[in-house]
Formats: sequence, C-alpha cells, structure tokens
Amino acid sequence: MGGFSAIGQPKDQGACTACVAFAILAAVQSAVACALRRDATSSLSEQDFFFCKSLALREKRDCDSSWSMRNGVEAFMAMMDAKKLPVTET
Repeated sequence: MGGFSAIGQPKDQGACTACVAFAILAAVQSAVACALRRDATSSLSEQDFFFCKSLALREKRDCDSSWSMRNGVEAFMAMMDAKKLPVTET
C-alpha cells in the first residue's frame, strides 16, 4: 500500500472477551499509519483501553466483561474527549 504497511501484527487476546477493544485500536492504528504514510509499528495497549481508560466511564471491567462495537466506539470517543490518549504497550 504505497510502500508502507497499514496493518499491524496480529495479537492474541487470550481468554479475555476484549475483542472490541482489539478491533477498535487496530482500526485506529491503521488509520494513523495511513494518515502518516508510515508502517503501523506502534502497538496500542488494549489492556489500558479496556481496563483503565474505561474507568472514566465508571464501568467495572474484567475479562468476563465485553462491549458491543457501539459501546466500544463510545468509550473510545469519551476517552478522546477527556484528552486521555491511547498509550502504547511499552
């Protein structure tokens, strides 16, 4: 794709039902890579997004929790509105 890869490495969510968090952050990572015309090399932290940033929404999260795609996108938008940017796994 124009000399760069907009798709990051696949990740394993294990037994945790955080698939929506993984999907949303993968889409964000790809959109940023396309906008910057660079490889999707940063690895955004699904753990931080799913467990930590969602606390701002006063949600109790554990590995048995799950989001609909709509709820996940709303959580991401609320995080962005609060200026709580996604962090990388490092």
